[in-house]
Amino acid sequence: MSELGIYTAQNVFIDYKLAGLGDRIAAFLIDGLLIMAYVLAASWLASTIGLSGWMVSTVYLPIFFYHLIFEILMNGQSPGKRQMKIQVKMADGSVPGISAYLLRWVISPVDYLMSGGLAMISIILSKKSQRLGDLAAGTVVTKIKVLDEFNKDFLKREVKKEYEPVFQLVKYKITQKDIDLIKEALRVRIENTTHGPSEIIREKLEARLEVNSDLSTVAFLHTIIKDFEFYQL
Repeated sequence: MSELGIYTAQNVFIDYKLAGLGDRIAAFLIDGLLIMAYVLAASWLASTIGLSGWMVSTVYLPIFFYHLIFEILMNGQSPGKRQMKIQVKMADGSVPGISAYLLRWVISPVDYLMSGGLAMISIILSKKSQRLGDLAAGTVVTKIKVLDEFNKDFLKREVKKEYEPVFQLVKYKITQKDIDLIKEALRVRIENTTHGPSEIIREKLEARLEVNSDLSTVAFLHTIIKDFEFYQL
């Protein structure tokens, strides 16, 4: 699976895993099944009620805007994309605006030429796995993963007085600003599956504290937070 690396305004490197062609095809097929189900239901309703003319066109209109509406309302995801845990983002990792969604949607008929073959060729050959609509809009499709190793609740967990600090130098070399930065990096790691910031912070903290810990990055940063909070008691 390809990766997309960017530097934020804070000069922190963030890496995103780009969605593979298989995930994108699967998402497209799931959306296609939902569209087909809607068509069947709408056709049955139109024939039962006896709709005709512009009324029939109105019933089928949502199909035309399916991907555009869902990606705008569901933060870069259609039902198929959500099922496959993939999402549309700007190439710099930011959230696309309506104009970006609109542009990739307008160009989608071109991508679907040759039964979608043109889109697949573009995804395979482009450096960031982009179809033509993505290239025009400056968007990419990234993979979303759920991390089981970490629970948000621990950021709110209180340290008991009988707790024994692991890294004593935390008392002298770690500030509240450092702790806020650690918590933000962990939040980004959970919500965006972006590991870059937390790994960089871990490296810098190990150097500052003169340690080389065997703990995982999440456990190491969690321990730093607990040690700091203990010394604030």
